[in-house]
Parts: sequence; C-alpha cells; structure tokens
Amino acid sequence: MYRRHDGPGRLDLHAVKTDGNSILILSALVKSVRLAGEYANRSKGMVTAITHDENVADETRRFCRALSTVLELPEIGASECSRIRTSIHVNELPDRTVQLAVTSPAARHEVGPKLLISKLFWGQND
Repeated sequence: MYRRHDGPGRLDLHAVKTDGNSILILSALVKSVRLAGEYANRSKGMVTAITHDENVADETRRFCRALSTVLELPEIGASECSRIRTSIHVNELPDRTVQLAVTSPAARHEVGPKLLISKLFWGQND
C-alpha cells in the first residue's frame, strides 16, 4: 500500500506468475482504513472466503474476482455464505464507495479491519 499525506493512498494487487514476474491486476484508491484494534467486539478467525452483496455493480464483482484470485480464496455471494465463519465482505455504499471489511459470521458483523475504496483502476493486462 502506498501512503499519501500520512494516510492511506493506493493499494496495488498483483498476480505472481510461475516465472516470478507479476502482473498488476488493479490499483485501488483507498479513502479510509479502520484497523482491527479499533473494533470493541473483534474476534479472531481465519478468513476463508470473499463474500459480496448480491446487488453490487459489475465492476465491484470484478473486484471480488480479482481479490479471490490474488488471495486464493473462493468468491461467494452473501446468500450462499451460511457455512463460512469469517470472510472479507465487499459491498457498496450509496456514494458508490466500495467497502471491504472482515466479517464474522460471514457477511454479517464487522470485526475489522475495514477499507473504503473510492476508485478502481484496472491493469493494462486485465
């Protein structure tokens, strides 16, 4: 992650190829970050999936697929995630900001950390 004015700035996601080279999948402009320590009721658990609201825009679904690829986690719609204990849940706010938050149970309660992303820039190879 690159920092801007002592705050979050840009997060780049790369896919590493078998030859060791990497391909930039996307850059995300980070609007804000809330760390896990800032949550009163945080729980410890291993994230086992990327979940998302069913009504997210196509670009946000594409972002979920990219996260799934880079983090090597399955992508699951919120309506199908009852068997998942902890997930990185992706949804959209009314101002089209993309929100990523670690949730437990999956897609329900934020346990942190959380990122708000204002803009996605897709790599040239995608």
